[in-house]
Amino acid sequence: MPFIKKRKGAWGVDVWSVLVSGSDTFWSLLPLIRANNISIIKLNKFAKKMEYTGSAYDGDWKNGRLEGKGNYDFPTKTLYQGDLHDGMFHGKGTLHFPNGSKYDADWVEGRAVSGNYTFADGLKYGNGDWEYCDGYDRRFYTEICNGLKPAGRSQLTNRVPPREIPEGQYDCGDGFYNPKNRIVTDYNLRFLRNADDDEHEWIMKTCRKGWDKVVGFLPQLDA
Repeated sequence: MPFIKKRKGAWGVDVWSVLVSGSDTFWSLLPLIRANNISIIKLNKFAKKMEYTGSAYDGDWKNGRLEGKGNYDFPTKTLYQGDLHDGMFHGKGTLHFPNGSKYDADWVEGRAVSGNYTFADGLKYGNGDWEYCDGYDRRFYTEICNGLKPAGRSQLTNRVPPREIPEGQYDCGDGFYNPKNRIVTDYNLRFLRNADDDEHEWIMKTCRKGWDKVVGFLPQLDA
């Protein structure tokens, strides 16, 4: 049994470290917590790190469950901010992604029933007749906001200046892709995923690569 100490109506640091270690210890302490009339909501504000999932939570609790307003950090560095009920996303909430984009949604029992996605540069995705980057207007969003560059200066990507791609790899939107081992890493070269055949084909056909390639007619040169 852990050492428990009460100071001026609050519990000591040793209690908080016990709660972080796992739910079994928490439930074993629950009768003692109730006997001393200690608020579970206040108690759990210190239990931010979730050891087994790698996630973290900072917010309101009710009856040992995530409920109210809170911030939920996934191990992927995605952050949820908003309403929770009975341990699930429920109500108004926003997912903030590591690349700077976000998804504002209405949630019901952990599922998004409606929402709007905003890219990192502020461009909002539109359902239905979305006019951005269609067959009639091929401008990047930064060109729409800031105007076209002078004649003779090309803008290769929406990002200015364009991201430098490692030799032999592709920029696939959320990281770099190495076609030799079919691994996608983030822009800090940390592993994200292995590409399947469909993604490999799409990247090879569509995405910007990190080397120059001669296109069109190339005459045969005499040795």
